[in-house]
Amino acid sequence: MKKNAPSGANLLLRAERLRHGWSQQELADRVNVTVVTINRWERGVTAPSPFFRLQLCALYGKSATELGLLPEETTPLVEKREPSITPGLIDHPQPPRQLRHLPYRRNPFFTGREKLLTSIHTRIHALPIQVYALCGLGGIGKTQTALEYAYRYHSDYQTILWLQAETSLVLARSCLTFANRLGISLPDDAVGDAVRDRIHDWLEEHEHWLLILDNVEETSIVEPLLPAVLTGSVLLTTRAQASGTLAQHMNLTPMTEEESTLLLLRRAKYLLPPANLNNLSPQSVNEARSISQLLGGLPLALDQAGAYIEETGCSLADYLERYQRHRKALLNRRGSNHMEHPDSIAGTISLCMERLVQQNPAAVELLRCCAFLDHEHITEDLLTVLAPELGETLTHLLDDPLVFDDAIAHLRALSLLQRRAATHSLVMHTLVQEMLRDALDDEECRLWSQRIVRGLNRVFVEVPGIDSLRQNEQLLPQVLFSLRYLEQQRLAFPEAGKLFSKAAYYLTLRGHYVEAERFVQKAFALSQQLPTIQYRQESKASLYNCLGLIYEARGAYQQAEQAYYKSLKLLERLPHSMHPTLSDTLINMGRLALQRGDFTHAGCFLDHALERQQHHLGSNHPQLVPLLNLFANLYYQKGLFQRAETMLLRSVAICREHLGDTHPHTIESLSSLATMYKVEGKIKQAARLYQETIASISTDRESLEYYTVPALRGLGLVYGLQGHYTQAETLLKQAKAICQQILGSIHPETAESWRTLGVICRLKGNYGEAEEIFRQACTVFRKALGAGHPEVATTLSMLGTIYGLQGEYARALEAHQQASEIYRRALGESHPQYAENLTALGIIFGLQKQYQRAEELLHQALRIQESILGEAHPALANTLHSLAAFYGEQGQCEQAQQIVQRALSIRERVWPSDHIEVLASRELFNKLHHS
Repeated sequence: MKKNAPSGANLLLRAERLRHGWSQQELADRVNVTVVTINRWERGVTAPSPFFRLQLCALYGKSATELGLLPEETTPLVEKREPSITPGLIDHPQPPRQLRHLPYRRNPFFTGREKLLTSIHTRIHALPIQVYALCGLGGIGKTQTALEYAYRYHSDYQTILWLQAETSLVLARSCLTFANRLGISLPDDAVGDAVRDRIHDWLEEHEHWLLILDNVEETSIVEPLLPAVLTGSVLLTTRAQASGTLAQHMNLTPMTEEESTLLLLRRAKYLLPPANLNNLSPQSVNEARSISQLLGGLPLALDQAGAYIEETGCSLADYLERYQRHRKALLNRRGSNHMEHPDSIAGTISLCMERLVQQNPAAVELLRCCAFLDHEHITEDLLTVLAPELGETLTHLLDDPLVFDDAIAHLRALSLLQRRAATHSLVMHTLVQEMLRDALDDEECRLWSQRIVRGLNRVFVEVPGIDSLRQNEQLLPQVLFSLRYLEQQRLAFPEAGKLFSKAAYYLTLRGHYVEAERFVQKAFALSQQLPTIQYRQESKASLYNCLGLIYEARGAYQQAEQAYYKSLKLLERLPHSMHPTLSDTLINMGRLALQRGDFTHAGCFLDHALERQQHHLGSNHPQLVPLLNLFANLYYQKGLFQRAETMLLRSVAICREHLGDTHPHTIESLSSLATMYKVEGKIKQAARLYQETIASISTDRESLEYYTVPALRGLGLVYGLQGHYTQAETLLKQAKAICQQILGSIHPETAESWRTLGVICRLKGNYGEAEEIFRQACTVFRKALGAGHPEVATTLSMLGTIYGLQGEYARALEAHQQASEIYRRALGESHPQYAENLTALGIIFGLQKQYQRAEELLHQALRIQESILGEAHPALANTLHSLAAFYGEQGQCEQAQQIVQRALSIRERVWPSDHIEVLASRELFNKLHHS
């Protein structure tokens, strides 16, 4: 017959538990009480205190009324009476016998680790004869996790034993205590091994026990304690990441951000378990989250922070502010009521270091070195390349793999770092890094920081190829970390300025202009702290030069000019006039003037740079090649194609003599020469040279593959001009894929590959596809360089041409007008590109039958070109040809014939007689002549 509940029973509370399908034990585990307490609550013998009332309401998501937890008048279903003793319904008010031997009470603030606890339980039950070890850094929560496991799953075991096992003596004392508790008879003089042997015998004679060995430092201490055949389960905690054949490891990692935040708020008494983050204001949660991020998910550090907040009554925001100013003191402050862990997190790490100093001093040096590196990017290769700057001890350690492995073994034994074999990298907790740095005096910190920066400066490449681009990419996190550290500590030395200038230049090459500028501005602040005026001037000059490169790449030419000028003035004041940065600055100023259409100043700057470099290096040095190629570009833009070709031939000869056919400078020079041949109409020579350039690099040499991109694009255009569209598209798609893989989807080189592919689509008459591709190119240029960059204008102009070819004159006009405005703002109204776009605008107005406006624009373009390019430039011939065609359409054949005659005369002087431009003007002339 079914028993009726006592008249005072809380039927609502019991019904809610049953609705969730929980036993009384499962509910007890969830609210951190015994099953006896749950039984008494449901029978109405006692009522939950306000603290547990809140827990139950939060757990079930119901009010106190709905759970029958309010006084009698509010909840009539819960009748308050003096309880009677009913046989069979009252449990003995003692904790379960399995828990009687645990040395610590259950942690009411234990948070997270749910998956780990489930995994421990699953593994132990799947293979109970196996020993399992919870391992990790001191303060990571190993003991607390083992303790929570014991409380949560105690009903699976008949007995739970907890032995401290840090040393043989500690283990012996712990065994003696448990022998007495278990009623094991011992001789009066029983000590050490004798006591351990009696516990060993007890384990052999009993089953269904759980033995927890806490803080095992050496497995040899605990192995004699364990029976050969386990009839129970063994869980140990240790800092060591290797335990031989004794145990299977289960690594404890830092808590997640969510878990860390919740633990901190619970320990600070901002939240009562099991309430969650939704019960607090977003501001409090964000402040707690910031603290947990600073403490890196270490439970001991979070417990310390929570204790401080609780004991002092300070706010979360106050703690954040105090931590920034007094981190070292706060990490050393343990607080009261610290349960089983009396040492602070700083004290815990300090004890580890004391032990390490005695065991392996070289490992200490390695750990201190890692404390000054970005914790997630410490590769063994990085340490090797930095080794010459790291001092004699580490140089020897890193030179001998066995010595290095031995040091790592000692560090892993204390979980001070982890080794990832697959990536040959080391991982160190950020808080450990900070505590190690805090333990050093100012001079030691400066020494280590200087060593790292010197090493990085030595291996960070200033003028990178693809191999070194990848190396720089791997080094960049370390450079950024060093910059932040130097900035925080107000440290500065000459190598730092050089390193940060290189890194900013690298970021510019990668198209990360905003980050590069931010990098330079921070480096400027550091340069103010350099010890001498000369060092400060050299550093600033280098940084201004780099800043000019950033502005130039972004199309901010006026700002770039100002930055280069400041660099030049600083360098001219230095005592040694042959400073290498001076030549770099002159070259940069020449290139900038060339981009702005100022050919006179471009020539002056480049001539000065060439004179200096030839005086210093000789006339045949490979370092001259980039400068010679700039000269070739200057001659090309001035319409002096033969001189441009001659300069490129000189550049190619130097490269082949000193660098070989596969050097990036050689490949670049050959591609430029092939482009020159293409412009000159020497199509076969251009195609042959492009093909030779591409073929000179085997396909398996990915490090050089990027340098074939100009050749791939150039040959693709040649094929397009020859009508071989399939071959052209294949090459151009290959070029685009290389750019995307190496530089990313948002980069000017990737955009240029898109744009060249659009040209091929235009040549084959596929205007719809060309339009789509030009739009894509325009989007990438905008994202990479900004909406006001001339490259955006060039692409818009191409897009306008496509609209015109499709008869969409309104859209064509809009695109060309946008392009003109960008050119005007970025380059000015006297720039050749602005004039070329005026010509295109004039043609569109003519097609719209706005003849007066068309004529005005064409004549305006002519005036600009005659002024800056002279009377014999091919670009001028292009505008003359367009104007002649315009007048021909108006029936003004005589005037048109005079103008096209002038265009033809220019083209015949520049191009061979069979050049496509010459043939076009000759055809127009004949047409006008016969009209």
